Amino acid sequence: MPVAADERWISAHDWDQCRGEGEPIGPVYAGLDLSGGGNDLTSLAMFWPESGKLSCWAVIPAGRLDEMSHNDRVPYREWLAQGHVVACPGKAIDRP
Repeated sequence: MPVAADERWISAHDWDQCRGEGEPIGPVYAGLDLSGGGNDLTSLAMFWPESGKLSCWAVIPAGRLDEMSHNDRVPYREWLAQGHVVACPGKAIDRP
């Protein structure tokens, strides 16, 4: 569901309730943000309301890691080492 950045579809209280390690039980809501090319991340978030489980993944092109870190002013290499992002080979995310 496309949403504007100023519209919140989940309240801060509900978001905070996602802390912890719930089990993926029951129906799941998923949000997918496809990258617009080689200068963007692709992200997937999945939420199971019955258990409060939230899983999120962000994918970045490995061939542009340093360039994107500089341009976006974020520590993607550090986040990669910490497991917060996943790197895919190449300079763009391949969407077959």
